Amino acid sequence: MIQNNLNFLPNAKSAKSHSLTNSSIILDSLKEKGITHECNHLIPAETGIILKPWWLWNGLIRVPFFWEDDYSCVTTNPCSIDQMIKREGLKIFDFHPIHIFLNTESLNRYEKTREHHSNADILINYRFSGYGTRSKFIELLEMSNNQ
Repeated sequence: MIQNNLNFLPNAKSAKSHSLTNSSIILDSLKEKGITHECNHLIPAETGIILKPWWLWNGLIRVPFFWEDDYSCVTTNPCSIDQMIKREGLKIFDFHPIHIFLNTESLNRYEKTREHHSNADILINYRFSGYGTRSKFIELLEMSNNQ
């Protein structure tokens, strides 16, 4: 799997596994393939922990992230995009394209649309019209452009 991804992105130096799948074997394989950084460690912004990278035993640099759209859909007291931008430390956001497209506000919306994920013409009908993942993504882009 790692080699398949490197065939697509041969100059990649960082990796994040789907579902944050991780193990010593995976980490060593990433290192052997020339990956220098991995980002499979979610430390939610709500913890208040100031994020910074650290070295792993095999020489990889672990880079934690503090926001993920899946997590944002299930947490009851999320930090606002504005609060997160202003905080100290690393500010790594993890957005899934499907959640941006759907403007997901609830994982129930996402689960109900699985059978249509390969058909954008149908899937667009399920896009949430309120404040969701797409809204947050646009808000983040606008804030980043203003800094």
